[in-house]
Amino acid sequence: MLERAQASPGDLLVYRLIEAHLHSLSSGDPDTAANAVDSIMQSCVNFAAEHDPRLIPRILNNWALHLAEVYQPAIRTPALQEAERKWGPSQPGALFFPHPMPWVT
Repeated sequence: MLERAQASPGDLLVYRLIEAHLHSLSSGDPDTAANAVDSIMQSCVNFAAEHDPRLIPRILNNWALHLAEVYQPAIRTPALQEAERKWGPSQPGALFFPHPMPWVT
């Protein structure tokens, strides 16, 4: 379905969350990895704000966990701090990936 651009918006969110996770595992420059994580996770928060705001605290938790993977000891980037000021604190827990949506063929 991806090759036909038939993924749902919810599936795109799952893909973007996985993409951010993979950037957090980068063995390259930490600042480059953190910038990628910030950009991707901000787009995930924006998507959730429009489609399902209940996801925002869990997305913010993923964001914080990714940055903890990039920077040891963990830091909160200005982008994450701004998102938490706007949306409230993250819900501490494990990484969160929503279930994919059923595909219609």
